[in-house]
Amino acid sequence: MPNMRFTPLLLILPLLAGCQKYGYDIVQPPTTPLHITSDDWQRLSADPLSYRFRAMESHLIVEIYNTDKSPLRLLGDRSYIITPAHQSISLQTQSIAPGTF
Repeated sequence: MPNMRFTPLLLILPLLAGCQKYGYDIVQPPTTPLHITSDDWQRLSADPLSYRFRAMESHLIVEIYNTDKSPLRLLGDRSYIITPAHQSISLQTQSIAPGTF
């Protein structure tokens, strides 16, 4: 029965592991920095665009709304995300129709 003394420890270990929480810093524009840590939507407006951010399952979700009356083009080669490891990742070039995201 020498292994029985470790049984309570094995039952407690999964409780100590917990889940990792991620946070994301929105640093541009510098006048309105945001720290995103939950799945509650946070908004940022920069005419003619409106942004919505939330953190969900260790990912940053970004919705870009076109509030203008004409289509806008997201320039992927000039748009990027910087990871916590300081790696920049470019976005895909695409159009955003009026009134959509």
